[in-house]
Amino acid sequence: MAINAFTEYVMKLAEAGRRCPGGPVSPATIYRWSKRGIEGERLETINVGGVTMTSTEALQRFFERITAAKESKTQAALDALCDDVERSDGTSRRLEAAGLL
Repeated sequence: MAINAFTEYVMKLAEAGRRCPGGPVSPATIYRWSKRGIEGERLETINVGGVTMTSTEALQRFFERITAAKESKTQAALDALCDDVERSDGTSRRLEAAGLL
């Protein structure tokens, strides 16, 4: 979703850094979030008169997306671990059935 400058609270990156939950974040970090992103997700920005800006709503959407991406990654890792455990249990049963354990 794109930032709507007429309905969202738009601010410079420095102000966005000061408004982040958990304490202030450097404007350089906010800029990196918009260019490189985290977990494949980038912070939405707009340019107004040559100034890069974001919005509180864009920050919220960004935080929600990176949280979902991290949770998805964690779930995928847990699923893979469970698959490994199930395979090892199945392997043990087959080895026991064959009299090798």
